[in-house]
Amino acid sequence: MKNISINLIKRLLLVLGLLDAVYLTYIKYSSDAALCTTGCDIVNSSAYSEIMGIPIAILGGLTYLFLLGLEFAIDRKPDWITQLQLVSFATSLFGFLYQAYLTYVEIFILNAICQYCVISAVIMTTILIINLVTVLKQPLD
Repeated sequence: MKNISINLIKRLLLVLGLLDAVYLTYIKYSSDAALCTTGCDIVNSSAYSEIMGIPIAILGGLTYLFLLGLEFAIDRKPDWITQLQLVSFATSLFGFLYQAYLTYVEIFILNAICQYCVISAVIMTTILIINLVTVLKQPLD
């Protein structure tokens, strides 16, 4: 029962992260202002909000979708559980490190905080912690 609740929490967080990324993508492409302070608009319109013309929000959304896909693959491929959990951990570690970089950029370069970016950072950090605990609990083969 405990595993089921952790998995459910993880999946809900991934869906929330995806929704957050979708909203930030919408704000990026629309003329609407974000539903928060001006920090969101400053961050989302900065040069740091894209990589090679692709909004970071889209890349974040794809990361959340990939992690969700791994969750469903874990359910369907129990023989691959260790490998899939390691891929999930590695992906969330990369996401966490990139979020840390983006948070640094927000605070020290842009001098603006986007609440939706903070939400994503908290979600990715939580996912990383859950993945770390899950990987550490795996028996060694």
